[in-house]
Amino acid sequence: MFNKIILGFLAFLLWIFPNSKALNFSYDKTFYDKQTIADTVMTAVKSQDAEALTAMICKNIKDNTSDLSDQIATLFGYTNGATNYTVDGGGAEYSGNRGSNHIIKRDVDIKYQISEVKYSLFIVWEINNFSPAERGIRHVNLMNADTKELLIDFKSTEGFLYWHD
Repeated sequence: MFNKIILGFLAFLLWIFPNSKALNFSYDKTFYDKQTIADTVMTAVKSQDAEALTAMICKNIKDNTSDLSDQIATLFGYTNGATNYTVDGGGAEYSGNRGSNHIIKRDVDIKYQISEVKYSLFIVWEINNFSPAERGIRHVNLMNADTKELLIDFKSTEGFLYWHD
């Protein structure tokens, strides 16, 4: 009940002050736990919605991955037919502050299976209060979980694990 009141209050403040960095950051922290990240990514992946997935990807990847649309198409090829998935336990979280600037990155390992092949889709998701274009997916890595063969790997060229400006 208390969480609903806080979420309602945050939503109200975001409605009144939509460009508040601090409120947007608080809002992002509230909603982007591992399961929510996995659900958000897998909704776009399972429906093979390249536009939705691209919208989640940070500007750095978009600017520095020349074959991003091909990478996304390949990812969709390896996820076509995935119906169920789980979020693997563990995973790292990085948090940093520089003055009034805050950043949090969460690792999410999504496991799914198609026919007899098991896959691991690793995502690094960032929230920050200083660079809206760099929020979202900072790293995508897909591997065959049985053979450990790397199938997809694209990431930001700077700060995909730690701090960036």
